[in-house]
Amino acid sequence: MYNLLNNLLNKEVTMREIKFRAWNKENKLMVYNNEYNSASYWASDIGIINGRFNNNLHYIWMQYTGIKDKNGKEIYEGDIIRNIVGEKYLVYYDKGTHFLHDIAKDTDYEDIAMYMCSSFGNIIGNIYENKELLK
Repeated sequence: MYNLLNNLLNKEVTMREIKFRAWNKENKLMVYNNEYNSASYWASDIGIINGRFNNNLHYIWMQYTGIKDKNGKEIYEGDIIRNIVGEKYLVYYDKGTHFLHDIAKDTDYEDIAMYMCSSFGNIIGNIYENKELLK
């Protein structure tokens, strides 16, 4: 415990990157860095960003898990991952942790499964753009 506390106090522990993407319900478009190819869409001003977070009429917000799939692609809430044996999992966040939902077995697995699946799985879509993958 002392080493962890010491590392935290000395900023030697890497925190996960806080990033978001949003599903634009109106335009049926996943927004990462920009929308309509406009660099001015995402503002660096925190007030504008927070204003967008409060705009739930047009956007569904999804947070980056801090984990990448086996191909190095960032895994976000709402992503669908396929592991090496072909099983499909939906990534979601609840009660302070990320879960993988086994689509075929209707079973949930906590955070540790995220790390295992990220090492051996790849993102094949998400629940907004690829609903057919949920079958």
